[in-house]
This record gives sequence, C-alpha cells and structure tokens, in this order.
Amino acid sequence: MKLYISCYYSIECFRRNSERLWVLQSYTGESTSFHCHSIGFEGNVNHVYEDVGFDE
Repeated sequence: MKLYISCYYSIECFRRNSERLWVLQSYTGESTSFHCHSIGFEGNVNHVYEDVGFDE
C-alpha cells in the first residue's frame, strides 16, 4: 500500500486488489475513518493531520 496525503483533510490510499491491480481509495473530511492494513493503523483523517498547520 502507498499512502499519499494532500492538503485539507484528504488522504488517498492505493491498494492492490485480488487481481493484483492498484485501486485508489480516497478519504475526505476530518472525521472520516480509515484503516491502513499494511501498517496496522486505524483512525480518523484528523489523526493523521494532528499538529499540522495549514497556511491560509
């Protein structure tokens, strides 16, 4: 699994399916929950962004 993080509470996660093809799954919104199986992480998008400041 590869994890890419973009601004403003959004996470894009690439996973391989049973056919060994990469599939993109997006999680948007600070209260959205997700699970990264390969690293054993489960939480909300805002947990990833904890202590991150965005310039406005």
